[in-house]
Amino acid sequence: AAEWFCDLCRERDCIPDIFTVRSYAAIDPEEEKSGLKLVENNESFYMAVDGDEDCLMHLRRKVKDFLEAEGEGFCGLPVLMDEWSNNIWQRDLCNDTCYKSAYLFKSIMENHDSYYGLGYFSISDQLDEIAPAAEAFHGGFGLFTQNGIAKSAYRAMQLLSRAGDKLIAKGSGYFITASEDEIQIFLHNYCHYDMLYRYRNTTNLTKTRRYKVFQEKAPRSFHIQLEGVRPGRHEVRRYGIGRKGGSAYDAWIDMGAPEPMTKEEEKTLMRLSSPVYRREEAEAEGLLKIKASLMPHEVCLITISI
Repeated sequence: AAEWFCDLCRERDCIPDIFTVRSYAAIDPEEEKSGLKLVENNESFYMAVDGDEDCLMHLRRKVKDFLEAEGEGFCGLPVLMDEWSNNIWQRDLCNDTCYKSAYLFKSIMENHDSYYGLGYFSISDQLDEIAPAAEAFHGGFGLFTQNGIAKSAYRAMQLLSRAGDKLIAKGSGYFITASEDEIQIFLHNYCHYDMLYRYRNTTNLTKTRRYKVFQEKAPRSFHIQLEGVRPGRHEVRRYGIGRKGGSAYDAWIDMGAPEPMTKEEEKTLMRLSSPVYRREEAEAEGLLKIKASLMPHEVCLITISI
């Protein structure tokens, strides 16, 4: 279909300014040949979740190769991801958990300069593609529940929006930027779905227990040294999202998983969904050392005044 589209554009002399693609990290079960049978339902397409944690990065390379093969007019076109999410299931209960904040950190940090833009799908759980759900935390695609409670995914977007305009360093699990008067350190400890859940086997999943369907991963420690920092004391602010704070779903579980919720409970969850915050001071003498330890699914933004 893509080749036909490019041929038509050349024929009609209307080469696009931007080439758009979409990704829901989905894969044909027959293509993967895992030996597992996909559990079918009427809420999603016949697709499993891709086992490739870096599928966005690899898709960009495939698109780049395709456009280069198409030749003049298409080679070098900006690529826009106009719809994107971690899977194509509209009732994935993990969408409500803090897993989603780590997914967004990883995806955006590792592909910040690969795409012209990344359009997350979607803003709210108020979708009409399938029958509406009565529960607030029913696994919708959105950054907000259908009654307006900010999920951990939205809080992650808020933190990522604070990235500076200068990239200092990036690598596995970390991304460091700077603005005129501040350094921003973004960290994550991402865990992918396990094999069973990628094929929609929900044996280890319930509405109130949603973290047994991921690959096992240990806590992750980061030791960062910033050179050339102004000598003296610096304000260090830490913003965290994880199971112990910054996740409305986990706060709802701690609240006793009330259903339906009262207005008071909804307001309480909105307040508890804000990232965990801590302020401290650090001394630098040309070298500033920052340490952080993240549990699985946790993300962190550390800002340093300069």
